Amino acid sequence: MRKKICLSAIGIYGIIFFTILGLYFVFLAYSQKTKTFTTKAALRNATTPTPIPKKILILGDSFIRYGTYPDYYDLLDAGVGSSYKLLFPPEDHIGYSANVFAEDLKKGKWRDGKGFIRRKNNPEVTPDILLTRVGTNDVLFSYKSMDESAKSFQSIIDYYKEINPNLVIILDFVPSIYGTPPPTKKTQKRIEEERVLLNNKLEALTQTKNIYRAAIVPLLLTDVESDGVHPNKSGNTKLTQNVLKTIQSIK
Repeated sequence: MRKKICLSAIGIYGIIFFTILGLYFVFLAYSQKTKTFTTKAALRNATTPTPIPKKILILGDSFIRYGTYPDYYDLLDAGVGSSYKLLFPPEDHIGYSANVFAEDLKKGKWRDGKGFIRRKNNPEVTPDILLTRVGTNDVLFSYKSMDESAKSFQSIIDYYKEINPNLVIILDFVPSIYGTPPPTKKTQKRIEEERVLLNNKLEALTQTKNIYRAAIVPLLLTDVESDGVHPNKSGNTKLTQNVLKTIQSIK
């Protein structure tokens, strides 16, 4: 009799033990599920930091601001999207060559509309990308030799590299130049030879790290204003689409 009672007690305790053990595992499973759900909810509700757009500074002549709407700057500003930000609209640098830019930068004369462009240790105005749309006046008016113009481009690059050593440079090469009234055959031959020569020298600069080229875009007469030099909407669209492809290709 006593033996039967002991066996019954053991059975009851066993049932209680395994019941408690089962409930414990159910509790563990529920806790893990709740933890996973809470983690996923937290991840869903987490605020994704807004990426800081890369800043682009355009150093350009009257090609980028010539009264045509939309102009080079407008089209580029609309095309870069939220990943990039164009730093302050450039001034209308009519007649500016690479040589003039280089000289003005050395003298601290060139301004961006908000003061001197050279501001070290100020991330708000330190460009990540420098886009040059210069060179047409070097070729058209032949202020100096193309060797001197190439040196001026290098001087400009060095100037901004001092501000940001990791700066990416995009050289927008010199497109076709016509001129109105049409220049003499001799002058047109000289312009085309110097255009090709300067572009070749700019090509050589792109062998350096972080210097890229925007491919040469052949502008037709239908792509330029009546002066035969400045791009109209069609020409600006061709030029800026080409630059945008270059920007997007940079990793």
